[in-house]
Amino acid sequence: MHDPYLELIKEQWPSISDTYNRYAEQRPIMLVDVQESVIHAYPVEEFIMLLDAPSRRQVEMQYHRAVANRQM
Repeated sequence: MHDPYLELIKEQWPSISDTYNRYAEQRPIMLVDVQESVIHAYPVEEFIMLLDAPSRRQVEMQYHRAVANRQM
């Protein structure tokens, strides 16, 4: 399977991990804005409240799975 964003993530990994590590205790949701070339770390509760109901459920499931598996 070809992921068009994998190369971008590899290139930006130092910045992504640095941003995550600054807020790691809060276990943020990371958002990489590809068009603006900006990396965001959002508090999970704030981020989820910005979404519509179906997206909230999906993101909550993904977030809890990532936390349970000790993933970023």
